[in-house]
Amino acid sequence: MPAGRVSSAKVFLFVRLSIAKSRGVSLLHWDFFHLAPAQGCQASMQMVCYSSPEAVQLKAYILHASLQQLSLRAHGNVDLLAAPEEQSTTSTIQEQLEIMQAELSQMRSDLTGLRQQMSRVPLHFSVGQYNILAGYLGNNMEPWFLYGVDMPNERRNAIIERHELQDSAGNYVNFGWPSYASGLLSEDEIHKVEQVHKEHFAWDRRKGKLVEVIQNLDVDLLSLVECDHYEDHFQPALTAMGYDSIWHQRPRSTSQDGCCIAWRRSCFELLASDVVEYADSYDRNVKKLVRDRIALLSLMRSRVTEDVICFVSTHLARNPEHVQRDSLRGRQIGQVIRGISDFVQKYHVEDVPCVLTGDLNATHFERLLGIASVAALLRQDASVHPFVFDCKDMPSRATSVTTARQMRLDAILHQGKYMDLVEACDLPVLSVKDPIPNDRHPSDHVPIKATFRLRTKLEITQQSALEWYLRLAERGSFHALSAQELRDAFTLYNHSGSGFITAGRVREAIASVMGTTVAGPEEMDRVLAKLPPSDMDLPTFVDAFKKATVHMGMPGMEDIRATFEFFDTNENGFLELCEMQAMFRECSPVAVPDDEIERLFHQINSAHDGQISMEEYTQHITKVW
Repeated sequence: MPAGRVSSAKVFLFVRLSIAKSRGVSLLHWDFFHLAPAQGCQASMQMVCYSSPEAVQLKAYILHASLQQLSLRAHGNVDLLAAPEEQSTTSTIQEQLEIMQAELSQMRSDLTGLRQQMSRVPLHFSVGQYNILAGYLGNNMEPWFLYGVDMPNERRNAIIERHELQDSAGNYVNFGWPSYASGLLSEDEIHKVEQVHKEHFAWDRRKGKLVEVIQNLDVDLLSLVECDHYEDHFQPALTAMGYDSIWHQRPRSTSQDGCCIAWRRSCFELLASDVVEYADSYDRNVKKLVRDRIALLSLMRSRVTEDVICFVSTHLARNPEHVQRDSLRGRQIGQVIRGISDFVQKYHVEDVPCVLTGDLNATHFERLLGIASVAALLRQDASVHPFVFDCKDMPSRATSVTTARQMRLDAILHQGKYMDLVEACDLPVLSVKDPIPNDRHPSDHVPIKATFRLRTKLEITQQSALEWYLRLAERGSFHALSAQELRDAFTLYNHSGSGFITAGRVREAIASVMGTTVAGPEEMDRVLAKLPPSDMDLPTFVDAFKKATVHMGMPGMEDIRATFEFFDTNENGFLELCEMQAMFRECSPVAVPDDEIERLFHQINSAHDGQISMEEYTQHITKVW
């Protein structure tokens, strides 16, 4: 029987120890893989991989252990005189041990140098998002699935109506399967629905495939939403794949799922985490906020470059086909944006890049961000994270295809100022004729993946300098610039470090920063005409940017204009007081008293005609921003 085992770098060594009696004393014999001592040592050394310091260290450990065995003495006070062949083996092992120790020292030095080189290279990392279809929600008997039978819209709507029918006391009239389908589906169809459930929806059939999908996704940061069975299934599976993870359950008492964030432990470490529980409404009967969905927030630090990233996983309100619920989803986005702002301020990392992933359950992601930003910006005391104005989306095909819908619901959103999207996943082409889950896809969503590259400090500053020029040239409004970013941009233009940019050298500075192909002579003349003829200092530089912003409008203005139309419910081109009150009631991250909304309404309505025009609306938001 093996008496010991050593393992490292996927190399396993079994050592067999035995005790034999000879000339009245106990002798300790050892062999490696049932070979003689010298042969065993040689065979073992040949199997050790030299690809890592850990492997070399293992080899040195084996030699050192062998040396110790050769120096053992018999029990008691009797000295065991080693045979000549054993003395030769001892000398050989000692020499090999010294060589291995030197190799190990060199490899450690090489590894340190490699880490230093890698720390100077911009961080590349991959992100994945996957709605796994919770085990307790994977049910083909739900009206929105019913795979296996012909299901035109009229038939499905009739089943949904019976499924949701309640009596005067609020009890479901047709509770449980197949009561709400009886009379609408035949017995054979009911049996077919149940058969498809056993084949493609049952948890025991899906759970192993879900782990395979995650493993094949092969990402550094992972968001799993609608995730249940965390402790008994996903956490141990993720650990075995080299991930650490956190999970938080939804606050609704009947919900078993939640959001999970996992990170490859060789790439990232967790610095901090927090949870935002969305307040969807206020129940006056029980005098409590109604909370259902969440966002899981984390700060991740790269083990190589030490860059810090704010990584968020969320799952917004369901029924993406109901556009009216975008106001609720916009309210939830507003709350997570406010939560991100508070989170990074708490840990003094306000300038770290942010990546937000999740199932947004909407077909118009930009509208959600517009609703969230407006609800916050209309209040002077708003705390708005710049992610709202610098949010970039990763394009993809539909991520959820059932017999009832074919939609892109899952998203990986990132800050374009801080990172570049270098690769996006190529999703499979799905069809409602072969809906998911099926034998190839174990969820009603497919995962998405993106690879990013963090920008360097110089690249970020160059982008800020470019944004300053483009804003004055009325050619673009892509990023919101903070006071610090404007100072950095000014420093880039101010080559001499004098604190002033002379009028005669502005043209040269712009060409130096952006190249001669970005700005044409006529456009350059128009920009210079907006600047004072004398030397330009930092306050003048900032003031020119502010004036151009007021004239052009803030970043994301198209989305903000779209929110005006979204809340203009009577479609008369104006916002009345009742419509503005509805906007805050449905979308504001925090409760706002009606009298405060009324004061704000009259403040925005500069014409004092009882209705806010689009121009008044956008001017006020730009001013606040």
